[in-house]
Amino acid sequence: MWLLSSLFGFYIALIYAVIILIFWVIAFRKWKQYPLQKTRYIFLLCSHIFLFFIIPELVFRFAIKIKGIGFEDYWHSYGLTIPYPLFLDNILFSSHNFYFYVTVFITFVVLPIVIFIHGKRFCSYLCPFGILSETSGDIFRKKSHKANKFNSLTKLRWLFLILSLLFIFIYYYTGFSQQNVKLFKKFIIHYSIVFYFYIGFILNILLFYFIGNRFFCRFLCPLSQFMEYVGSRSSMPVITSTGNCSDCKVCDENCQMGIEVSNLIKNDKEISLGNSTCIYCGICVSLCPQKALKIDFGVIEADNPKSNFL
Repeated sequence: MWLLSSLFGFYIALIYAVIILIFWVIAFRKWKQYPLQKTRYIFLLCSHIFLFFIIPELVFRFAIKIKGIGFEDYWHSYGLTIPYPLFLDNILFSSHNFYFYVTVFITFVVLPIVIFIHGKRFCSYLCPFGILSETSGDIFRKKSHKANKFNSLTKLRWLFLILSLLFIFIYYYTGFSQQNVKLFKKFIIHYSIVFYFYIGFILNILLFYFIGNRFFCRFLCPLSQFMEYVGSRSSMPVITSTGNCSDCKVCDENCQMGIEVSNLIKNDKEISLGNSTCIYCGICVSLCPQKALKIDFGVIEADNPKSNFL
């Protein structure tokens, strides 16, 4: 991971943060008229800048230069806020026990609790792939329904989730020799680059125009599958109906996860992780002209002004 460890890695992170900020401003100007979306986009930007730039690039990069701190390979700090398996290294090859234990705690203790309370809100409020989709991919969200014909491919998420759990078993319970550990580490590095960078980042962007802004999240993300499995055990509804639906389909057209919101509301009276892949972005709530939808806690948009992109 020489790229992340070098000063060049810092500039790459800085440039990426600036690019995200530019697209965020464009998206924010579009959504700021909706109280729910205004709050979400502000939180999304602040969390991204703090968790994925300030903490790893400033705090930990500086900390490793202080004698006695002992945090080698500061880029592992990215894994403190990116749960496994989106960030593989901290559980498999952490250079410091601190990284390992914090990542395990966040992934297998904190995250399940958050899912039970907030569903897949992580995807639309905190995920580094999510902010890419919510900013640079925002103008393509209406194309997401075109990908519904590929919904059977969501099973691939199970494949990658099982594979990531298998990595843990292979590394800790197969008694690797030192040479085999080096080979396995090399494989994991290449796997991470191909799967998360070339597919999760590059290919995801290239497909925005054709099938919307959530290709990776909908069809490949192993963390998304983990959250849905845990969240489906919760009885908490995510989106519910107030009974005013006029069947205008605005919610269906703008759902970035391709969910047929109107049908679920009419048939099940709610949208939850038990019957959908909802990521709790609340776009359907914000855009509903009849104010027919509400998020749990009973929080309904204060206003639903008409706009030229409905």
